[in-house]
Amino acid sequence: MALENGTELPVWEFGDRKGKPCLYFHSLLSPTVLCDDKIRILNRNGLRWLVVPRFFSPGASGADPSRFLETQTEAVAEYISHFVGGPVTCVATNSGISWAVHFAARFPELTDCLMLAGVPYPPSMASGSTNRGLQSALTNVSRKNPHVLAALVRAYAAIARKPELAGRAYRHGYRESPADLAVIERYLETGWALDWLSLIAERSTTSIVADLTINQRDWAAQAKKLPVPVSLLQGGRTKCVLPKSLPSWQHR
Repeated sequence: MALENGTELPVWEFGDRKGKPCLYFHSLLSPTVLCDDKIRILNRNGLRWLVVPRFFSPGASGADPSRFLETQTEAVAEYISHFVGGPVTCVATNSGISWAVHFAARFPELTDCLMLAGVPYPPSMASGSTNRGLQSALTNVSRKNPHVLAALVRAYAAIARKPELAGRAYRHGYRESPADLAVIERYLETGWALDWLSLIAERSTTSIVADLTINQRDWAAQAKKLPVPVSLLQGGRTKCVLPKSLPSWQHR
């Protein structure tokens, strides 16, 4: 999609073009929901699934993550205004949640409701947490040493270019969660995960640093003030933060 300033915004659409629009804010490790029959499910339920892969958006490789957050949010809002024409259901998972909450806060008139799945630990909760999930660990480490993110991304880029090493690193990162490992094995078997990891390692390592940095925002405090309905979806065996740990939220 061409923006008014002349830059190109990548947008992926799946499912029913005339269906209920759902704007998906993807996680770090997957650009969209991956399953063999996704299109059939979307069409059957009358859903139009919209994804803006932020790693390849204008400004993704810039040096200022906060500025990228603003330009990306404004670009997505422009797309929704011109090509959807009304509010959308915002769906987000893990590291995409900080982006989705910010979008809803900036453009509530374009947000029908917010659906958050696999909610990561807010920075205010992760310190001292006994949780051994990958996201919580990254939050704790990066808080103590912000420069560790760049070092992690450099190491990641080298690993992700080699499928065997990438698969081993992927499994190791989620070794404490059998449920996550089962999904990862499926992604590795189909090649979906390795293709995505290799692509962003080759073309978008700087934007990974931005993604990890933006994930350190106090998105939970911002979400509590949203003027739109917020729903939290969480699996019973999740290693992320549970909704009950956020007692001041109203779950709908």
